[in-house]
Amino acid sequence: MVDNESAVINTWQQTIEELLGKHFEKKELDFVLGIPGVTTMQKLGIENPDKAFERWSRNFQKHRSEMVQSLYLPTLKRQVLLRQPVCI
Repeated sequence: MVDNESAVINTWQQTIEELLGKHFEKKELDFVLGIPGVTTMQKLGIENPDKAFERWSRNFQKHRSEMVQSLYLPTLKRQVLLRQPVCI
């Protein structure tokens, strides 16, 4: 499991600034988590979602290092391999 919340939010922050010239605080972008990028773009009024998604993807590559591996991953992997119940 990977925690990509910071990378996703920072990528949206950068992409919005580049496309719309607007700055959003991180808390204002919590709504982007768990929804498709196209939906986010529609909510923000971003035109040409395909081209905007290409920009977002390039920006995300710059923020990949912000992703953190979950501390639960070794335990989770062992439980899955042993077919044990997973409780986090």
